[in-house]
Amino acid sequence: MADLLRKQIRDAVFAAVTGLVTTGSNVFQNRVHNMPDSKLPCILVQTESDTMEFDTLTEPRRERHELILSVEAVVKNANEVTAENTLDLICKEAQVAMDAAAGIQALVKDYFLASTQFSRSGEGDQPIVSAQMLWSFEYNVREGVPDVVLN
Repeated sequence: MADLLRKQIRDAVFAAVTGLVTTGSNVFQNRVHNMPDSKLPCILVQTESDTMEFDTLTEPRRERHELILSVEAVVKNANEVTAENTLDLICKEAQVAMDAAAGIQALVKDYFLASTQFSRSGEGDQPIVSAQMLWSFEYNVREGVPDVVLN
């Protein structure tokens, strides 16, 4: 049995943003703990939400899902302007990679960058800035078969 379609999509996003020029292999899923300096700049890929409604009334019903994934770029640099510029570069690289990812396109009906939220922290020896890109994915499955694409 294949993985839950939500996991398949998250894995495809992870693959799409791994190997970017600025972050390289510093890409992590569902990271909770602080990131060591040696792993920065980096990208964090996490599930934010997955909502579902039925599209049909007869069983087995068609489920339409809206999955929100966070693709968060994190940068640490003593120079705040340089950190912000690096952050913007990572966002650009990630957007280009996501838009061209055939692995994602094969799993979903539609997807787009819904919003980007920024945060800054002055704690520690150097400023840390991040941009959390929230991506919306629409996908369909048949009730009782959550691991197979239905478009």
